[in-house]
Order: sequence, then structure tokens, then C-alpha cells
Amino acid sequence: MIGAGPAGLLFSSLIKSHSVDVFEEHRRVGWPPHCAGLVSPATAIRLSSYAGRDVVGTSYHSLIIRSGLRPVLEASGSPLAVRIKRPLLEERLAEKTVNNGHRLLLGLRVRSIEPSIGAIRTNNAWEKYDLVVVAAGPKPSLIRGMPCIREYRLLNGLQAVVEAQRRTDPGVFEVVYSPLVSRRMFGWIIPLGDRRILVGTADEGTPYPGLQALLHMLGREGRLRRVEYYYGGKISRGPPCPKPAVGKTLMLGDSAGMVKPYTGGGLYGISVSAPIAASMVDEELEDIGEATAWLRRKLSAQYRLMRVASRLGPKASAKLLGIIGSSRHGLLALSRIDYDSHEGLLTSIAPRIPLIIAEALIHKA
Repeated sequence: MIGAGPAGLLFSSLIKSHSVDVFEEHRRVGWPPHCAGLVSPATAIRLSSYAGRDVVGTSYHSLIIRSGLRPVLEASGSPLAVRIKRPLLEERLAEKTVNNGHRLLLGLRVRSIEPSIGAIRTNNAWEKYDLVVVAAGPKPSLIRGMPCIREYRLLNGLQAVVEAQRRTDPGVFEVVYSPLVSRRMFGWIIPLGDRRILVGTADEGTPYPGLQALLHMLGREGRLRRVEYYYGGKISRGPPCPKPAVGKTLMLGDSAGMVKPYTGGGLYGISVSAPIAASMVDEELEDIGEATAWLRRKLSAQYRLMRVASRLGPKASAKLLGIIGSSRHGLLALSRIDYDSHEGLLTSIAPRIPLIIAEALIHKA
């Protein structure tokens, strides 16, 4: 197993009939953190069933979408999204992995693999395994020769944990569309409690100017007191790999492009695919790719939606969402969207388009 993130650790913690070596280049699991951790309530329940209820953090009952500083849409649910405590999630899964008799090899980097024969190289030593599972995130240099490597869409993400000037509603998270914040994605503002807020963005080049623009917006609103620290990393936007297993190598999580393309979130795909893969490996069943084909179709539909939104750009995307938000029927459709099923936006909105347009015209008049 290459990678002690949530994908690798969830898979390893569930393996019973084989011994597993888990290679992790960092000396501590869960660090450095690099994820906002928002998932649907259903995904939070699945993850907590494996790692314990205390890995589930704040629940968010409302989403505000902004065009710059101007709110264009507010959607509510009970709840809309839940935040997973990523470092704690990985620590709990690491404990289960070790307690099940597997080896967790920290501070040991895998430099290359040979997918066809199941061989890995650490420093100058090669070692062969019955199966190599790659769950090391989107690292093209590591998995050359795998079928989806040329298709990766990667962005550079950067987040800041900030102290707020005043208390904010802990149940409301925000999405900010602005070309100043990101030309390829959006910014996010997520309350963490105790006047602390997670603020982040992602883009193709350096995301630092976009994050500074977002922090400046918070300052203009009187919401920013000081920045505590920054952290970031690569964000994969898919698409899902059409063939995640080759030879004696299997890819999981971000390495297989199993992410929600619109947000880059990988926890949903991990919570579904890692248990399936572990069960099939334990039972020595083949064709893991076929068992998760439905998930790849789902994420592929989300990928197509993401590509459309990217072509529209932040201004047009915010305007379109504003039109939906000005309609009672549009808000009703949004309230029924699962946070981890972005492709459901089309199936929910499409039948209501004539009513949404009519209400938007009346509202404008």
C-alpha cells in the first residue's frame, strides 16, 4: 500500500486475510493537512462507522453563494454538508490498521513502481508484492504507465485558517465566485468554531493572489482579524480512471481520479470504493474495476458538469446560480441535492427550467 491518507488507511484497516505494508513519505499520518473535509451526511455516517463518531465535526445547514461580496443564492437543508476532521480520521484508521497486524512504515517514500509485476522502489531497493495499491494522491511521476495518467486535471489549492473579528454563524458555509479569487474554480469560507474560519481557493497557477483577494474581501466586511497559518496542496478534478487495475497494481482515491470534480473532494469516493476493494482483495475476487464502474459513471457525469462550469467562468456561473436562487422552484431543487451528488443538479433542475425562467423574469420586472 502506497500512501497513508484516508484511501490507503481505510483499505488497509479493512483487510483481514492478507498482511499489508503501508508506505507513507511523511512521519505522521494526517499531516500536513490539505483538505476542507466537507462531505454529505451519508458519507459522514459511512466514515464514522469505520473510524468512530468523533471524526465528524461541524454540520452546516445553509450555503451562501456569492459573486464577489454580493450574495446571489442561499440554500438551506438539514444539514447540507458535514465537516470531517481529517487528521483525526487518519489517526483512527491508522490505529485500526496497526491493531489488525499490518505494518505502517512512516517516513519511507516510494519512488517508483512497476505496475505489471507489482514491484516498488524505495530509495535504491526494489521489492515485489502480490498486489500494489496506490493511494498516494494525484502524483503523475509515481504512476507512469497507468491508463488515466494523461487525463488528470490538477489545480493548486491554498487555504488559510484565520481568526474572525466577530462570531459568525457556525452552520453557514460560503462559496465565492470571482475572477480575482479563481478563474478555474471558486473560493470557500467555512466556519470552524471559536471564531476560526477556513478560507481557501484553487487555480491553475499560484493560488496565493486569489486567496489574498478573498481575505481582502473578508477584511472589507470587517470579518478578518488575523491569519493564523496557511496550508495547501494539489487538487484533483478527475476524471475517474477507466481502468484502475493494471497487472498487479490497483489505484484508489485521488490516484484513480475518484474525486468529485466540481469541488475536488475525494472522501466520498474513498468511503465507497475502498471498502469494496478491500472486500474483493480479501475474497481474492477479480475485476475490482467492474465492481466500481457505477461510481466511475457517476463521477464522470460530474466531470462533464465541471467542464461546462469551467467554460462559463466564475462570473457567468454566479449569474446562472443567481437566476436559480431567485426562483422558488430553483431553491426547492437545490434543497434536494446531495452534496456528494453534484450531477443531481441537472436532473433536479432540468424539469423545472421553464418555471425557473418565468419566476426570474417576474422577479426582474
